[in-house]
Amino acid sequence: MSLSKLSSTVKVFIIGKTGNGKSSLGNSILGRKEFLVARSMRSTTVHLGEAVGVVNGQQIMILDTPDPVNLNLSDAEIKNEVSRWKSAVEGPYAILLAVRCDVRYTAEEYDIYKRIKTAWGDNSFTNRLVVVFTFGDRQDRDIHEELKTVSWELSSVLADAGNRYVLFNNMARGSEMAAQVEQLLNAIHRLDMKSAVSPITQDQVLILVVLVVIFMTVAVYITLR
Repeated sequence: MSLSKLSSTVKVFIIGKTGNGKSSLGNSILGRKEFLVARSMRSTTVHLGEAVGVVNGQQIMILDTPDPVNLNLSDAEIKNEVSRWKSAVEGPYAILLAVRCDVRYTAEEYDIYKRIKTAWGDNSFTNRLVVVFTFGDRQDRDIHEELKTVSWELSSVLADAGNRYVLFNNMARGSEMAAQVEQLLNAIHRLDMKSAVSPITQDQVLILVVLVVIFMTVAVYITLR
């Protein structure tokens, strides 16, 4: 389902490690300074930030998320935080994972990604995931060639995203910025915006087993009467 066929506002979550340019990315997509940008590795985003704008004729809501690990949240607290993010939106949404292209992707960063993915809890996470390589102005090699030799952690993330990625330069201006925003939106256009299928839980399995046992018991009782 493409965005061109959607009449409702499309929500775009921006997730990732502190310092990866999430807020700058949101500002660039909207074409205005809406989110506070940190000048250090200390996070300025501690709560979910929201801003709405019209981009290439489509109404977009940017949701700038905090780095839950940077906030020293436990897994249970991360799950609650992600639940709050998801409850804040209705309708189609995309997830942009901001990853710096100018530094090595670390095991720590992969752990942040995995914990958010686990907390998300359904397959909409990977169905709607696009990796955005930020700090594109510092990329001096062909990104497609460089991705052939990245760490297994980053390869795993790209596999989750169906190899959907975009190189983004927040320092670009004018037509260059417009072109890369359009490229990013085109990547979002191609996402599966259909409803996610939540994985079955142990409690649900137990309920199904109990119902089957009850049904079979009733069937045997009726047969023997």
